[in-house]
Amino acid sequence: MVNEVRNELNYDLTYFYENRLDKELIVKRKLEDKEREITLKLEDVQFNIEKVKGSIQMIGESTVLVTALKNLEKRREVLSTELNATKELQYNERVKA
Repeated sequence: MVNEVRNELNYDLTYFYENRLDKELIVKRKLEDKEREITLKLEDVQFNIEKVKGSIQMIGESTVLVTALKNLEKRREVLSTELNATKELQYNERVKA
């Protein structure tokens, strides 16, 4: 029923019926949500990296901008690792099911 409503109305009822759903479906939904959240954060970090790079090109290098760029690139690496781990967990859940 949850899948039918989601397909027809593009609305997810998972959270309303969470206590009645299989644990596998609950885990799947939570992993999908986490993947979506990390992806959005990654996009935001990438956008900010591009902005900082543009600022460096326009006004030249400064220690503040270079430090900001390094920190953003480190954050991007951490988020990429998290995203890959989440995708691996999703894959393992699919294989298990």
